[in-house]
Amino acid sequence: PARWIAWNFHCQVTGIDLSSSMLDKARARVARERLPHVRLLEMEAAKTTFADDTFGAALARWVFHLVPGWQAAVDELARVVRPRGTVLVNLGDFHETWQIVDRFVATAGDVPFSVGLDPRHPEHLDDAFARHGATVRLLEPIPSRDDTTVGEFVDEMAGGQHSWTWRVPAEVRER
Repeated sequence: PARWIAWNFHCQVTGIDLSSSMLDKARARVARERLPHVRLLEMEAAKTTFADDTFGAALARWVFHLVPGWQAAVDELARVVRPRGTVLVNLGDFHETWQIVDRFVATAGDVPFSVGLDPRHPEHLDDAFARHGATVRLLEPIPSRDDTTVGEFVDEMAGGQHSWTWRVPAEVRER
């Protein structure tokens, strides 16, 4: 989404991540796709260095489940996005895989799925934004195509590709 925005609207897009390895992947993609409007910075979502009202809009994609104290990240978004600005949040779409995820988590010793917001309870996120006076709206989903098979998904879990598997030792993931 961010590269689409940068490419189609020729506006400045700023991406942040706490993980330098994820930023390296993003930087490679920005270079490969020649996106001069994109800048990438290493910082915490819950404690940015941006001035108040820096952005007209923000996109938080698949991040709140990774942030302990995720409410502070909501506070930051409310601080850095201008009044009447827009914040789009994508919690991820795990609906088709919850049974697999739940079984994996139970097998791994009931490791919590998330260290932050449980995406199965988006109403908590709505409440956090509403405390800042935000108008919360659920947008119609944009269909996406995922050709990942169950076997590939299981292999991804074993390989530690998904954030909720990172706290699980490799020998447990590979069982």
